[in-house]
Amino acid sequence: MGEEHKEFTADKMADSDYYILSLAAIGRELNIRKQTSARVHLAAGLPLTWVSEQKDAFKKYLLQRDSADFTFRGVDYHVDFVGTDNFPPGLCCCV
Repeated sequence: MGEEHKEFTADKMADSDYYILSLAAIGRELNIRKQTSARVHLAAGLPLTWVSEQKDAFKKYLLQRDSADFTFRGVDYHVDFVGTDNFPPGLCCCV
């Protein structure tokens, strides 16, 4: 508690914060489904101007590892990344 809000940064790939936040989101989703491992295909929203300019770099950033082992809220998780798609906000669909 007492953590400060992360300031907006135009380059989400400048540090590992967005990657770590992505793992937390995955952990939350797996927890809801009562799973501790999964094969994950990410669907990420990018500002419209970035989709064409940065989608390849952002894909590489999100898929910097083939898999990840992490702990979220005291539970250990394992995910294998199988791909990612980038969409403008509002068009990102999760299945």
